[in-house]
Amino acid sequence: MLMAPYDDWQDEGARDEGHVAVVQRPDWRAVPPGSITSDDLAGPRVAALRTDRREEARQRVSGLSTEWDPRRNVRAVERLSDGRIVATLDAVRLEAWLPSGQRQWAVPDDGVGGRDVVVAADERSAWVGLMRPMWQERPQAVVRLALQDGAQLDHLAPSGAVSLVRGADGLPALAPAGTNGERSRLRIRRGSRIYFRETVATDGRRKPGSGADWLAVAGPGAVPVAGRPREAGKAEVRLLSSYSWTPGETHFAGPVRRPPTAT
Repeated sequence: MLMAPYDDWQDEGARDEGHVAVVQRPDWRAVPPGSITSDDLAGPRVAALRTDRREEARQRVSGLSTEWDPRRNVRAVERLSDGRIVATLDAVRLEAWLPSGQRQWAVPDDGVGGRDVVVAADERSAWVGLMRPMWQERPQAVVRLALQDGAQLDHLAPSGAVSLVRGADGLPALAPAGTNGERSRLRIRRGSRIYFRETVATDGRRKPGSGADWLAVAGPGAVPVAGRPREAGKAEVRLLSSYSWTPGETHFAGPVRRPPTAT
């Protein structure tokens, strides 16, 4: 395995050095979980400079078309019934592409850009959850944009960090995202309820960032006014089960879709 130094924020050589670790076992099928330690992965660090091939890639793409720009980090993509594509990405709240491959419009963002998107049933508008830098304590905004031209129709300021998801009824909902950034997000789409990860202190007091992780749920609540996303209140939250049955185990949640037959 090609290993990189553990901490590349305080280690100046972390981006330019690495080492190769070789781990041997007589029978890998009999290797118990967690038995490979840092000693097995240790090794002398050597120069491991990465070849900069950005210019080569740029020339290859330019050879296909002169009208292009980097897509960077695309976070969500939805296809509309008329063939258009809408997407959220770095520095852009939402952009729309025509079936011909031409970009119809784009809404720039002065922050990190859009993250989640829920398209309305009539496809005339879409709710977009924006990202904010981790060092900003205020929760990110959620905006409603017209899919005809990207004009902003509504603006919502959640009470805390949230994930924008689509419920089983097709309506947008806000799932609490916790205080641990991307690690706390749990996006279960088309669920009849709002699922999320909740951290509870072992002494019974809720303390953000420490304690035991639980899978929590909240009811969808009343139908939102004017199609606004629903935000669950603390009184509605119910703990379902441990987020992991193995002590000390860490899970990083990704997109999940609830099976139609699940209860």
